[in-house]
Amino acid sequence: MEKIQDYKSLDLEPFEKSPVWSDEYLSQLNIQRRPFDFQIELIQSVINNGNSIVSLRTGAGKTYIAALLIKYYYIKKRKEKNEQFLTFFFVPHRSIRDQQVKAIRDVGDLRVMPCDDNSTANEFVQYSHVVVCTPQKFLNCLIDKTILLNQLDLLIFDECHNCIGNHPYLKMMEQYLVYYQSKHQPKIIGLTASCGTKLTNPKLVIEELSDAEKRRNNALNKLYELCATLNCHDVVTVKKAEHIEELNKKIHRPTDDQILTVQSMSFD
Repeated sequence: MEKIQDYKSLDLEPFEKSPVWSDEYLSQLNIQRRPFDFQIELIQSVINNGNSIVSLRTGAGKTYIAALLIKYYYIKKRKEKNEQFLTFFFVPHRSIRDQQVKAIRDVGDLRVMPCDDNSTANEFVQYSHVVVCTPQKFLNCLIDKTILLNQLDLLIFDECHNCIGNHPYLKMMEQYLVYYQSKHQPKIIGLTASCGTKLTNPKLVIEELSDAEKRRNNALNKLYELCATLNCHDVVTVKKAEHIEELNKKIHRPTDDQILTVQSMSFD
């Protein structure tokens, strides 16, 4: 449950700029678990870049990063406007819904509600800070207009590489783009460990893997497509050498990942 704090006096500059968060600052934020330095780098990249896709290997704490970003934007809004804050966190599989709810609750102060099979997403809008649900649950409410995008502050797409074909993620973004020019739009954060590599035709897998250059071009093209579809301006990855070293020490690297840099392009 929400803890009453004087957010007006809380300085967010360390959250935005400091590479190391002191114990005192973590206490002020009511955060019990210290984030790794590479996680702080990614958090600050998202804050600085706006709508972003966080690309990070499995097990490296993408949900924790997302939870800390939710808390940042929650505190920021409370400091500036003291108005209701609402985030939707989308999970593509119901089986991980409760797991993600717990991870977000662990950062403290946020009312996090799971939307179960017997509920509709709009039931939680008035008294939650974060609603965790499947994309289809949210899409149903968008179509029925029981939830409006201008009510929301942040949308987080877990496993955002699924935003292809007939997936509800894609249909949600089609609804989002209808209101793209509206005054208030929710920020978007995508989370993935498979950025730009999802193939729509399984028969192409062997062919793609047999041609390194073709595989690279395919990944790059899909990365551009994913950024455009999610209206994201950047794919944020761990870039600082010391943080890459920390990541490799803390989190096992299962494959030889290759990160492709995407140039900034105007959204069309």
